[in-house]
Amino acid sequence: MFHKVFRSTRVLRRGLSPYFLQTTIKNKLFSIMKNTMMINQYHTLSTLNNKFDEEYKGIDLLSEEEELRYLDIDEYNEIEENIINNKDLRHDILSEERKLELSKYKEEEEITDEFIKTFMKLKDNERRKIRIKEIEGHIYQCSKHKYASLIITNNLHRRLIYNNDSYDIDKVHFEGLKEYEGFIYGYLKEEQLLIFEEIYPYILELSNHIYGKFIIYHLLKTCDNEQLKLIFNKIKNNILELSLNGGSMIIERFLILSNQNKKDKEIMEFKNIIFKSLEKHLNECIENPLSGFIIERFLMNDNNEEIILKIIKVLQNNLLYFSKHKLASRFIEICLLLKNYNLILFETFHSLDFLNLSTNYISYHIILTMLNNLPHNCRKKIFNSLQNNYLNLTMDKYGSRVVEELLKYGYFQKPIINELKGYIFNLSNNIYSSHIVKNNLININTELVVKELLPNILELSKNNIGSKVIEKLLNKIGTHSNTYLIEQVLNEFKGKLVQLSKDTYGTFVVQRILLTCVTGFKDRDIGINLFKEVIEHSLELSCHPFGCFTIQFLLRRPEVREIIFKHLFIKEEENGKMGLDKQKLIYFASNEYGYTVIIEYIKFLEHYKRNLFFKLLLPYKPLLQLSKFGSKILSTIKQYDVDFIFNK
Repeated sequence: MFHKVFRSTRVLRRGLSPYFLQTTIKNKLFSIMKNTMMINQYHTLSTLNNKFDEEYKGIDLLSEEEELRYLDIDEYNEIEENIINNKDLRHDILSEERKLELSKYKEEEEITDEFIKTFMKLKDNERRKIRIKEIEGHIYQCSKHKYASLIITNNLHRRLIYNNDSYDIDKVHFEGLKEYEGFIYGYLKEEQLLIFEEIYPYILELSNHIYGKFIIYHLLKTCDNEQLKLIFNKIKNNILELSLNGGSMIIERFLILSNQNKKDKEIMEFKNIIFKSLEKHLNECIENPLSGFIIERFLMNDNNEEIILKIIKVLQNNLLYFSKHKLASRFIEICLLLKNYNLILFETFHSLDFLNLSTNYISYHIILTMLNNLPHNCRKKIFNSLQNNYLNLTMDKYGSRVVEELLKYGYFQKPIINELKGYIFNLSNNIYSSHIVKNNLININTELVVKELLPNILELSKNNIGSKVIEKLLNKIGTHSNTYLIEQVLNEFKGKLVQLSKDTYGTFVVQRILLTCVTGFKDRDIGINLFKEVIEHSLELSCHPFGCFTIQFLLRRPEVREIIFKHLFIKEEENGKMGLDKQKLIYFASNEYGYTVIIEYIKFLEHYKRNLFFKLLLPYKPLLQLSKFGSKILSTIKQYDVDFIFNK
């Protein structure tokens, strides 16, 4: 999960400090964990914080509000979505690029502009009130300053809906005006012209500056066609240099504008000029994390067949290397998603070793993309090339994912299972192949799995990995129509449930067995006998560190709750009536595991039965107060005693 969340690259590339990325990732992690009940994964957040602290030590962070200066609403949503869904692995490289960029900035001489010196002395609320007219003659210097550049980006991009303490503005004059959560998104044309006139002579310098490039980026969004042409003419001789460095976002913006413009032929030609500048250096651009965004834009948003074919040809010439390159492999995946071009690329793949690609931590993603998106005859070629290697692949960290994908198609199931026959016990003990046994083999051929696991089913039940396979198998056979098969499995556990309940992992297998007994097999001899076996040793199990989990599970089941309770706590008194066993109650309240059984019983009782139980416990309240763990029982009673029967 950590890797999925940590793959956003555009955030760093857009110049945002770790504060924004860290906050967004935290929110996403909490959301994911809440939805999937992954409570034990909350430590991931501390790991994430430590990683940020380590990577960005010594770098000044901007405030949360300042972070948003580079984003419009659509981009914010896009970045937020990409944090979870983006498949590329470019984060580490981009963070290094960002640190290098920051170190270069620190080496520069401090700006001595008098306005900026005055600006830095102002409070935040005073800074926000500064208008573009007030910094006339200082716009270039402000564009290169970390905080003063906020004045320009805010005026080009958005501004607060001002209150009575700030200046009034005529909303009608805003270009592209829209309101969102307390901000006006838009700009004044007269301010835009003032900015353009002052920074136009320095376009090339600012396009590659750590802060100035964001001014150019937002300025391009507000430019008319003539201004766009003037800016493009300034940088067109330096497209390659900008693409390989921080200015790549400017080149990408021109590429987007070229694709969007359908009327001005000169602007439409921008994309061809950009590609011609990069064409001789495509290998370098494909491997570069920044220029890679431009290549991706060509592949995904460009209808020019000639450009796409040239990129594919470069990929084909060094396909094996690019397939294992964590940046370039992304472009291969994109090409395989293009319906008109994927078969061209696949023909080159056919000459490569699919087995080697399937076990590589990067290239296996490409194999999965092929299996998901290419026609059946292509999948069949991949399948044939992997034959006689499925056992080794199934036990490999990455190869197992490929086998799991192939097993989704009925045509490949029988041949693969034939190769795995006789090895299902070994597969069930492996951390990677056990997933295939659980998720695929048990559903495809339950009888075969039962046949191979039955002789060693107890050994597997006590194993961390194998116990999960047995749990899944018991779930499956619980709904199976073949009752003989179910009885065959349950008979293997006869006389061994108590011993298994005392095992760290075996106790969870026992819970699945008992669930099958109390639901589908409660009227059959095997189900009754297994249940009796646990009941007879319920007192012993209740006070065992792992056995208590089995008893707690039974107390949650309304079908058997009262049977367990009577066996544990009720005894026949001298007058023939049934009453609470005082000795057992004190024993449970004094045992570090036994008291949890009483608490579990209280939690899952129906309201009226809980009140009856509290009445039975009331005479023993002083004894509970004196016992070692009685206070915890009393605390639970207080929580559930809504009618104040016990706590009058």
